[in-house]
Amino acid sequence: MAETSEKKLHCQVVTPDRQVIDKQVNFVVLTAYDGEIGVLPQHSPLLCKITPSALKLVDNDKPEYLYVSGGFAEVLNNSVIVISPEAMTIDEINPTELEDEIKKLSDESDTTIKLDAKARAKVLADAEAKKKVYYTIKEKIKNGN
Repeated sequence: MAETSEKKLHCQVVTPDRQVIDKQVNFVVLTAYDGEIGVLPQHSPLLCKITPSALKLVDNDKPEYLYVSGGFAEVLNNSVIVISPEAMTIDEINPTELEDEIKKLSDESDTTIKLDAKARAKVLADAEAKKKVYYTIKEKIKNGN
């Protein structure tokens, strides 16, 4: 067990609805508001606000990507905990549904959406951020990163 704890990080990603990931990894890359942070075992304690972005988990040289809609990350005692309003694996994102949602939200004459202008703009910005992250991750996977 000592060997595992020295060479691995325990990574958890949670939302209000569910636990998305709970696993051991070699390192984590997350995007804080002031830049990208790589976390290896024995990293110093850290608490930071994260942006809507890709969360990269690497275990045995195999990367896995998740979308996080923002939130907070805590690094402490070889553990990384990400708390986000929304998080999902790349396979859980349906790009067709996402495009349809963006199109519908962009159409200000659509009266079926019961949001005020400010809330609609926020939901639209979140959907566009998710789309950008989705295609960025797909490109990285395609290129073997």
